Amino acid sequence: MAAPDAPARSYVESGVAIQAAADGVAGGHVLYEYVTTDDAMAPGREIWGYPKKVADVSWEKNDSTIVSRTVRRGQTLIDIEFTEGPATYEKPVLQPRLQIKKIPRADGLGYDVHQIVLNKLGKWTLHETATGTAKVTLGGTDLMDPLFELGVVEIMGAERIRAEFELGYGEIFKDLNKA
Repeated sequence: MAAPDAPARSYVESGVAIQAAADGVAGGHVLYEYVTTDDAMAPGREIWGYPKKVADVSWEKNDSTIVSRTVRRGQTLIDIEFTEGPATYEKPVLQPRLQIKKIPRADGLGYDVHQIVLNKLGKWTLHETATGTAKVTLGGTDLMDPLFELGVVEIMGAERIRAEFELGYGEIFKDLNKA
């Protein structure tokens, strides 16, 4: 399975986001994120603190079903089968993003940077959306990307979106070195 053709600088991503809150602000936190280009990885990680890594992210659409697989260094990390159909569920709050940005000190004694970065998507355009159901398998290994440790307890609903957005500069929500 190969990702569809995309214009230059576009990329495909996959990951795990959870609802989170900090100092009274509710939003989302990305635990794991995989992208198909280093152009997408570097700024997302260094500017905003997203835990981005390069991986192969493929997806294939057949009628009302989409199958997606995220593979890194030969290990399948995320395997999803989405089937479009009616679904009613309460969506988690996942925006704005609250990411923890850490840059360790060279001597290993703490962090040069240890911040919670808040960012919001701008110029959001939703092109299409569909609800449905999904089957999800999380993999990895004890030593690398242990997504399996999260476990899948219950899938309450699923949504597919196709959108475009601008991720502008965020704000340093909290400097944990000064807390």
